[in-house]
Amino acid sequence: MSRKKLRLDRGAFLAFVPEQDANEIRSTEDGVTLLLTNTTWQKIREALLSGSDVFVPSPGKAGASISVEWAKAAMYTSSVTGETYVAEKWTNYEPRGSSPATKQRVAVNSSRIVLLTSERDLQARTTAEDLASYLNAIGSAVDAFFTPPERRTKRELTIQLALTAKGHEVRIVAAPDLSADLEEDRHQRLESVPAPKVGGPVKLDYILSLWSVASTQ
Repeated sequence: MSRKKLRLDRGAFLAFVPEQDANEIRSTEDGVTLLLTNTTWQKIREALLSGSDVFVPSPGKAGASISVEWAKAAMYTSSVTGETYVAEKWTNYEPRGSSPATKQRVAVNSSRIVLLTSERDLQARTTAEDLASYLNAIGSAVDAFFTPPERRTKRELTIQLALTAKGHEVRIVAAPDLSADLEEDRHQRLESVPAPKVGGPVKLDYILSLWSVASTQ
C-alpha cells in the first residue's frame, strides 16, 4: 500500500483533534486537521515532545496511517577553526567548466567551496561574478606557490575566507603541514589578493587538492 504524504506550506496550520473513534486526515484550504484516537494522540504527543520518530499504522482500509519524521540536520566541521555548522542540508559547489586561469594550473587538481553564509545573505552582500573572480585569484596564487619542484607534495588545503566591509581575513590549514617560513610566505601571498567589496559579512571554506594527480611537468 502506498503512503500519501501531506506537505504543509509556510503559514498553513496543523490541528490535532483527539478523542475520536478512528484516525482520519482532513485537508482544508489553509491546513490539515488530524482526527485521532486518544492512543494515537498520546504517541504523537510523546514524539513531538521528545523529538523522536513515530509511525502509527492504519487499523484497516478505512483508517489512516500517520507518521512523524524529523529531518536530520547535516553538520559540517571546518578544519580551519574546528567550528561545527548545522544546516538542513549542505551543497558542495564545484567549478563548472574551466576558465583560462584554471586550465593553466599545475599544482591544484580539484577544488570545492563550502558556503558558511546563507545563500540569501550571499546574494544580498556580493555578486557571483565578484566572488568567483576572487576565488579564481586565490586559486591561482595557491597554484603558483605550490608549483616549484620542492613543494610538489600531495596535500589538501582548506582556506577560510572571511570578507567584511572593512577588509578580509584569510586562515589556512594544510595537511601535511608546511614549515613556519613557507607558511608565512603563503599566508602573505593570499592576504595580498584583492578582495571584493561586500555589503556584509561573507564567509566560506575553499578546499583544494594539490598534486593528487601525478604530473609530468
